[in-house]
Amino acid sequence: MEIVLFITMVTVIALTAQRLQKRRMYRYRESSFGKEKGTDNWRQEEESISCYHRTELSAEGIDDITWNDLELDRIYNDMNITQSNCGAEYLYALLRKPATEEKLLSERHQMSEKIKEDRDLCLNLQRVFFRLGKVYGASAYEMLLHCTTALHIPALFHVGIFLFTLIAIIALFINPWVGGCLCVLALFVSLYTYYKAVLRIPDSGRWYLKNFSKMLKAADKIVKINSPELKPYLYELQEILKCFRGVRLQSVFLASGTGIVSDAYELVLDYICILTHADVLATGSITTKVRKHFSKARRLFEILGFLDAMTAVANYKLLLPFYSVPEFVKEETKDLKGFIVEELYHPNVLEPVPNSITATNGIVLTGSNASGKSTFLKAVALNGILAQTIYLSTSRRYQGYFCKVYTSMTLRDSIENRDSYFLAEIKSLKRILEASKKERVLCCIDEVFRGTNTPERIAASTEILESLGDGNTICLAATHDIELARLLEGTYDNYYFMEQVLEGEITFDYKLLKGISYTGNALKLLKAYGYPEDIVERAGRRLLGYQASGEWE
Repeated sequence: MEIVLFITMVTVIALTAQRLQKRRMYRYRESSFGKEKGTDNWRQEEESISCYHRTELSAEGIDDITWNDLELDRIYNDMNITQSNCGAEYLYALLRKPATEEKLLSERHQMSEKIKEDRDLCLNLQRVFFRLGKVYGASAYEMLLHCTTALHIPALFHVGIFLFTLIAIIALFINPWVGGCLCVLALFVSLYTYYKAVLRIPDSGRWYLKNFSKMLKAADKIVKINSPELKPYLYELQEILKCFRGVRLQSVFLASGTGIVSDAYELVLDYICILTHADVLATGSITTKVRKHFSKARRLFEILGFLDAMTAVANYKLLLPFYSVPEFVKEETKDLKGFIVEELYHPNVLEPVPNSITATNGIVLTGSNASGKSTFLKAVALNGILAQTIYLSTSRRYQGYFCKVYTSMTLRDSIENRDSYFLAEIKSLKRILEASKKERVLCCIDEVFRGTNTPERIAASTEILESLGDGNTICLAATHDIELARLLEGTYDNYYFMEQVLEGEITFDYKLLKGISYTGNALKLLKAYGYPEDIVERAGRRLLGYQASGEWE
C-alpha cells in the first residue's frame, strides 16, 4: 500500500512540474514573439536540418557559393524560431529553393501576415508545435523515411501467440493443473518469440514511429483551431488523419520517452507487451500504413513544416524596421528591363543606410575600401532571394523579375580541391556564364579576377562582364579598377560610394552616387591606423609619379 501511495505521489509531482514548465514556456513565447531572433546554431544541426532539402529539392535552388557569400546561414538562424523539426527543415528548404509562382509566394505571405496580426492564432500554433517538440541532432523527414523501412512482421503469427496465452489463462480457471502447464508453456513461447522479434526491430525504429504519431497528434490539434486562415489545410489534414486512423492508439505500446512518469509507464508496459506482443504488432501495422500511404505522410510533414515556418517568418517580419511585398513583372517592358528598389537595406546591418537604384543595364560599382560596395551587392542579391522565397523585400519597394540569383564574392583557396584563389574565381564565374545562357539571372560579383595581375584582370573582366551584360542577365560588379568602369560604359551604368576625411579621420556615409569614383583611401587608411609616416609619404609620392607618367618608378 505504501509503495502504491509513493508511486502515485511521485507521478502527481512530476506531472504538475511538467505542466508548470509548459505554462512558463507559453508565457515566455507570448512575451518574446516579435522581439527575439533565433538562437540555435544551425551549423551544428546542418546535416539533419538540410535532410528534406537534400532528399527532395537539391537539384534546384540556391547553390552553396551564393548561400555562403550572402551568409544565408545567419539569415536562417535569425529567422529560425521554429518549435519543431518539421518547421526547421521546411524553413531551410524554403530559403534554399526560390519559387517561380506568385500564387505560392502569395500563400506564404498571407499566412505569415495573418499569424503576425492574429495573436490567438499565433499562440495556438506555437503551443501545438511546442508539444510536437524539437529533437536536436535528428531529422523529422529522415525519421519519416525510416518509418517505411522496418522489417516485415507476420501479424497473424503474433496474434496466434497471444491467443494461445489467453487460452492458457482461461484453462487455469477450468483445470488448474492443465492450465498451469499451459501457462508455463505459453509464457516460455511468448517470451522466446517476443524477444526474437524485438531483436529484429531497431530501437530507433520504434522512436521514429512514435514521432510520426506525435505529428498526427499535432495535426489533430491544428484541425481544432478555429481560424479561417487554416481552412485550406483542414480538409487535407482530416483526410490524412482518416488514412492513419488507429496509429495514435497503436503507438501507445511503443517507447514513450524519458522521465520518471515514462519510466514507470514503460515498466508496466513491458509486461503487457511480453504477454500480448502489442508493440511488435503496432510496429508492423504502422510501418505498413506509412509505406502504403507515404505521399500522405510526406504531405503531413509539409503542412506542419509550412505552418511552423510561417510562424518564424511572422516573427522575423516584426524584427525588421520596414519591409515591402515584391512586385514581379512577367514580361520585359520599356520602363523596366532590370529591377527597381527603393530604400534598400541589409537586414543584418545595425543602423543601415537605405539606398535606391533602378537597374536597366548592368551596374559597375566603384569606391573606396569599406565604403559599402560589398554590403550593397549582398543586399541586392539577398533581396532577390527573399523576394522569391518568403515574398518579402527589405526595402520600401522592390520590382523585378523571377530569376536565378548567383554571386561570386567571398571565394577562398581550397587545399582539399587543390584550387588556387584564381582557379576558384574561374570556376565560380563559369557557372554564372553557363546559367545566363539558359535562364534569367541576377548576379553580383565582387572584384572580378582579383587573384591575377592587373592587365590580365582588366582584359578578362571586360570580356566576361560584356558577355553578362547581353541578353536577360542583370549583373552588378564591384571593382577598384577605374579602367574597367570606363571600358564598360554604355553596357553598364556606373555608381560609386565615397568616403569623407574630417579632421584627419575617415568617415563613410554609405550613400550610393551616380558615376565613377576616382579617389582611393588605401593610403589614408594606412595613416589613420598609425603606419609610419615615412612609409605613407613615400607611397604617396610613388603613386603621384605613376599617375603622371603611367609607369612605376
